[in-house]
Amino acid sequence: MEEQNIEKKILLCLTGSGALLGIAEYITFLTVRFKHVRVIVSDNAAKMLPVAAITQLCEKVYTDEVSFTDKQKNHIALTRWADITVVLPATANIIGKVANGIADNFMTTTLLSSSKPVLIYPCMNNIMWENPVVQKNVEVLSGTQYKVIVGQESESFELASGKMKKNIAIPSLDELQRVVLENLQEER
Repeated sequence: MEEQNIEKKILLCLTGSGALLGIAEYITFLTVRFKHVRVIVSDNAAKMLPVAAITQLCEKVYTDEVSFTDKQKNHIALTRWADITVVLPATANIIGKVANGIADNFMTTTLLSSSKPVLIYPCMNNIMWENPVVQKNVEVLSGTQYKVIVGQESESFELASGKMKKNIAIPSLDELQRVVLENLQEER
């Protein structure tokens, strides 16, 4: 699937999951294939990956320091701009906030004001993923414009323990593109 410069606008939301450490490859992949890619970086993600580095890879980067009064940078303008939103990697925290309507920062306010497809790719330790509260939040989101897409379980490095553990992994680059394109076509 080597399509390039697809005339669609992608909003990518980055949260503070350990998978964030490899996200530059995903941002680059999306910017090669889609004409417009903008990124919202959560505060926790910004602690793990410098925002200045992300700005080199995409059209625009937003953080919690965005002015809600600036008509070009507010959450409503951004959701109207985007054809689709992708939350990658998605922590239990962001899933819980969206499922419960908590809009306490720029990312959650933007996600909750979107009427277009929002693809949420969980990436967390299996223990956290299997928690009944997390599963309830995922269930709340099903049947809405929020689509939680669970990746393969795989052995990966766990930051908390410093060991290889089973975790829910983010999708391959080709799988991400396939799902984004499918959802953009459904939106027509």
